[in-house]
Amino acid sequence: MAVALSNETKETVNLGVLDGHELLYLEVIKIPHSFRMASQPGMHRLLNCTALGKALLAFLPNEHREELVPMLAFERVTPRTIPNLARFRKELARVVQQGYAIDD
Repeated sequence: MAVALSNETKETVNLGVLDGHELLYLEVIKIPHSFRMASQPGMHRLLNCTALGKALLAFLPNEHREELVPMLAFERVTPRTIPNLARFRKELARVVQQGYAIDD
């Protein structure tokens, strides 16, 4: 399914799971692209710094999400990293409303 999605969208597809309060990549379907995140299976990333992490958090049951969100470190990874909890909560609401998250 991930390969089909990658073929259809012509984009890299990342599959991952929550691992504590981080994202653990399980599979990365790469495409030849001039720009993409360099994720690898087995790699961990901050949940608030990736589209996959934001989507995982946004669609968790509220109780589980509220256990994890206070543990997030709002470290600047890029100039566009969400810097604080209030803005991150707004981003999660936007992800739920539109049905997807983006790396921006």
